[in-house]
Amino acid sequence: MSQVMDTAMLDAATLSLNGQHLIEASAGTGKTYNIALLYLRLLLERKLRVGEIAVVTFTDAATRELRGRLRARIAEAMGRLREAESNQPDELDRILKSHRTDKASMETADALLNSALVGFDEARISTLHGLCKQLLAEHAFETGLPFFELDNDAGNEATQELVRDFWRRHVIVDADEAINAVLERWSAPEDLATELLRSQALALPSTRIDPVDPQAWVDRIRPCAHGLASMQRCADACGADPAHVDVPALTALSRSAIDGALLKKAEKAGWNPAGSLAEVAACVEAMQAAHHELGAALLARFTSAAIGFVRTGLAVRRERTRRFGFDDLIGQLHE
Repeated sequence: MSQVMDTAMLDAATLSLNGQHLIEASAGTGKTYNIALLYLRLLLERKLRVGEIAVVTFTDAATRELRGRLRARIAEAMGRLREAESNQPDELDRILKSHRTDKASMETADALLNSALVGFDEARISTLHGLCKQLLAEHAFETGLPFFELDNDAGNEATQELVRDFWRRHVIVDADEAINAVLERWSAPEDLATELLRSQALALPSTRIDPVDPQAWVDRIRPCAHGLASMQRCADACGADPAHVDVPALTALSRSAIDGALLKKAEKAGWNPAGSLAEVAACVEAMQAAHHELGAALLARFTSAAIGFVRTGLAVRRERTRRFGFDDLIGQLHE
């Protein structure tokens, strides 16, 4: 089950603990408050230990705040468990209600909360990279990674170097078919490396990167773009630069250009272009659209090849140096 909601719709006391939930929340809308309530429910209703629940955030400061708030909420729940329900019950009262029905239920809940409080040092509350490092260390021999050094700069430096190598091969020495689109997007290899690092593309499995099969996209659209050769010959005849297929000579035959060029008197008289001219305009527009899509497909193929090249190079270096960057931890844990 998957559900999307914002904090105004969220009721942490009744939210299903099954499936996945995406909660959209801006600053100051009670994220930590609701996380603490859900954490309590996992302890009491699922009877999970603190080491079996992962609470993951983005910064060390947020981690410290969460750890303090969760511990305080557990202590508060223990204190309020044996109290009578308030005349105006809040979310915590509603969560504790089913555990106050009889002495046995209350003692079980008290034991669960006490165990969580005593063993709270084992709680998995960390940044994403911290959780990855912790789990890899705990299962070092099963993963084949008993010894490694965490160095955040290692991945960045190696990525920059590998992208420069790929760029030298496919842009400078033997220009890729997508060269024009590549240079429009990135003026230097450092720009491509920065985008790969910022987008987390190197940490994601290849099946999660769109398009999954850029070569199939190129193969599908290339037949639709065969008319480009004729357009280029026409461009040569008109003295236009054949490297730029959006040639002025044929752009004038697009429907929008024809419509814009009609004289006011012709419009007033109700004159329209002949059907054959309209067909030519449609053909020109289809070829132009195919040209733009082919450029996007070629760029996607180039980018996919760059990602694969860098990934392979990083894996070889990790194996040799045993130095991991933060993003490497995500990929290694996923594998």
